[in-house]
Amino acid sequence: MEKNNLKTDVLSIPIEECISEGMKKEDVFINKLNASIIPLELTDSSILGDCYIVEDFNDKIIICDYQNVYAFHNVNGSFFSRVSHKGEGPEDYVGISDVSISSEDGLILILDNMGKKLNFYSINDGKFVNSISNDTVVSIQQLKDNRWLAYNSPLHSAKYDICIYDKQWKLLRGICKRKGTAEHKGIISINDFLSSNGEAYSYTNDTIYHISETGDITSFLYIAKGGLSIPDEIASDITQKSKRDSYIWGEQICFSNKYCFLRYYYNRKIYFDIWNIHSKELCYRNIVQKPSDKMGLPIKVGNETYFTWPKYVNNNTFYCITYSENEDKIEDNPIVLKFKILS
Repeated sequence: MEKNNLKTDVLSIPIEECISEGMKKEDVFINKLNASIIPLELTDSSILGDCYIVEDFNDKIIICDYQNVYAFHNVNGSFFSRVSHKGEGPEDYVGISDVSISSEDGLILILDNMGKKLNFYSINDGKFVNSISNDTVVSIQQLKDNRWLAYNSPLHSAKYDICIYDKQWKLLRGICKRKGTAEHKGIISINDFLSSNGEAYSYTNDTIYHISETGDITSFLYIAKGGLSIPDEIASDITQKSKRDSYIWGEQICFSNKYCFLRYYYNRKIYFDIWNIHSKELCYRNIVQKPSDKMGLPIKVGNETYFTWPKYVNNNTFYCITYSENEDKIEDNPIVLKFKILS
């Protein structure tokens, strides 16, 4: 995963060239959105706090709130099941570090780094199924054939950064050979896999790489930051925290085969960018400078406008977790808002 090994024909977005541009073509782009909502049912067993979407598959949408994992019907949002096993027993997890779905078996896999294990639970009733000891893996992602991708901790002595495991969690092969122990000065960067339309990706060195079912890695999209790419020695050193403002950092990425939603920090501001990755066009930008500014993208559904930002995409539909601004609904569960971008 070296930037100097990139092919010249790799897709790229010229973020450094456009960093000084403000809001761009907002109304034109927003009018292309076809959006709908799924209100998540509030019951005694499904009271959600801060949460995120794990996956939308078959007729269920899986939500994690860092304490529990929930399944809701993805048409009307009615509650289906919950995995709630926080504790220190053999069937419990101390904390939820990552979540993935074994759709073939109907299982929820919870990575518990504090408890040093991987636990499997049934989606149907939330009951414990199996547990595997783990003290190396820090991030997981299922491949289509029910194999698993896993990142090894940068603090653990490992031969490879990424490994592939089979259904029984036995090592099949290592990919991305580790080039030595990284030097950390207070900030430890733990990579996470990106998922788009059921495919697995990795983001490093300002490049998104696609990881195939066999473990082959190819560059997909280069984020051209130029001189605004943060040096490793500043990114990893907490004593140089104030110097980060001169660089782009803290990226959150969600993308389809045509659009890239990119959230990042620069110059003490939060940027919300939407790029057409084929035309290299900046379609939308919202720069947040003060607490009163609305964050993300305004999306209208019926008579209500939601300010939100997607973090999950499936079948080129983007998904967000948001809340109603209607005062009569502020005590309800959050809402899943999903939208497609019309051509």
